[in-house]
Amino acid sequence: MRELPASVLGYGPILRTNAAPLPRREKCLPDLAAAIAATGLRDGATVSFHHHLRNGDAVLNMVTDALAAAGLKDLTLEVTSLFPVHAPLIDHIRNGVIGRIATSYMSGPVAEAISRGLLKLPVILRSHGGRARALEQGEVRLDVAFV
Repeated sequence: MRELPASVLGYGPILRTNAAPLPRREKCLPDLAAAIAATGLRDGATVSFHHHLRNGDAVLNMVTDALAAAGLKDLTLEVTSLFPVHAPLIDHIRNGVIGRIATSYMSGPVAEAISRGLLKLPVILRSHGGRARALEQGEVRLDVAFV
């Protein structure tokens, strides 16, 4: 067990909890399918993505394909932004993998398809800061974040 100081100069007191430490387990898994299985995701879960790569983002598409291959349905995508590169999400909306979307921005084929009624439920649009606030205040609960 590592000893922590009572406070850190410039930051203040250290908050301590009585939570039991998590059991150690292997952090490196053989592939994305194994990583998704290890999360314990179930139908209806909320998965989060960040748009670091913007219209060059292949992470969201790759992970959503793997979520579909795992047989997951009715997922909520809590994403910072959707760009034209995310057009493959349209098929995942059509076949029920994605049931809800919350984002700060969207453009391209996904936005166009949603504006024509592709998604059964309205998209939740928040400002970038509003997304952070919703997460911080517990309005949004994430099951897994993929970065």
